[in-house]
Amino acid sequence: MHYSECVLWSGPLVHFYCMRFEGKHNELAKRAQAVNNFKNIPKTIIRVSQCIQCEKWSSGNVKINHHEVVTGKTKFVCSTLSRQYLLRLGFEGNNSVCVTKSVLVNSVEFRPKLFVILEKASSRNDSLHLVGRIEEIIVTEEKNTFFQIIAEFELMSPEKCDDFLSKFGPYYVPRIFEYTRICNYDLWKKHNAITDDVLKALLLLITLLPVSNAVKNKSKKKVDKPMDSSQKKKVKMIEPYRFMIENINAGANVQEFVKSKRSECTSTIQPYIIQVDGETPHFYVIADNAILTCNNRNDFTVAFDLMFKIYFIFNIQYPVSLQNVYTFIESYVYRLIEKKSISIVASLYVNLKNMNLTHDSNSSDSDE
Repeated sequence: MHYSECVLWSGPLVHFYCMRFEGKHNELAKRAQAVNNFKNIPKTIIRVSQCIQCEKWSSGNVKINHHEVVTGKTKFVCSTLSRQYLLRLGFEGNNSVCVTKSVLVNSVEFRPKLFVILEKASSRNDSLHLVGRIEEIIVTEEKNTFFQIIAEFELMSPEKCDDFLSKFGPYYVPRIFEYTRICNYDLWKKHNAITDDVLKALLLLITLLPVSNAVKNKSKKKVDKPMDSSQKKKVKMIEPYRFMIENINAGANVQEFVKSKRSECTSTIQPYIIQVDGETPHFYVIADNAILTCNNRNDFTVAFDLMFKIYFIFNIQYPVSLQNVYTFIESYVYRLIEKKSISIVASLYVNLKNMNLTHDSNSSDSDE
């Protein structure tokens, strides 16, 4: 097992009970009875343990890091060492922040003057780790999570941070509309009442990029806990778009809705968007039961951009029903992966790229 990768991902492994080899004796003892290797049984068992651990680490159910401040004091932004960085995140000089000498993140302690790895050697041309020293630790309020996620994504992919905001609306939306008008006019009419063009285009993509039944059936075997017949029927009735966006009425309690959805779900809930209906709809991004407010909460494009960056930063597995849609966004809008996409995704991209637009991107269908 690559312990160095685990250390980069989650810090010192001494803090994690799951990394203790001794904690797996019962499971390995059962496997040892069935291992037909009379030359080196311990080596074979260790190999099995490594495969099990790798499978658990790559499951994709990564949660947002929770932090606990050990000690700290309040300071004005203008008096901190990190003031330039905080000002770029949208803070003002007279805002108060917590400066701490120690913070626990997923039970791993970080302190000033400790060294951390900023970039892995595998992602650098010189094949050397980029190491930095912690000079100051700032803990902000939860409302500033939006800026922190955007800054983290910009650090990981500096040239691609604004790709969705700048490219999807002007370039992809009119092509998706034109392609749907030509190839599936009934689908276009069904969604034509949606006023937000970006939301409409993404909902059209869900139908244009369906997931095969083989993939869906495979995912059903990985449900966290068994379901009775009524629960299975309810899961089958869930529309795929609800894994991306949920609508609630104006005045409804967002926190209560999130709790209710969590209690009804039988498996892991990936990040999604809540649209609060009203004269001017506004949007929240839900991740790990945390309710995140966007910089412009009335803009669905900003909300989706934030949600997708959460998937990428925390390496969260995509919902099965939206796997092809998010792969399309990841491969061709953000350009985050270079490997070839599956055929249905690549085929749609080629069709959109070669689309000869006959309608202006801002015009509506005259037949409607």
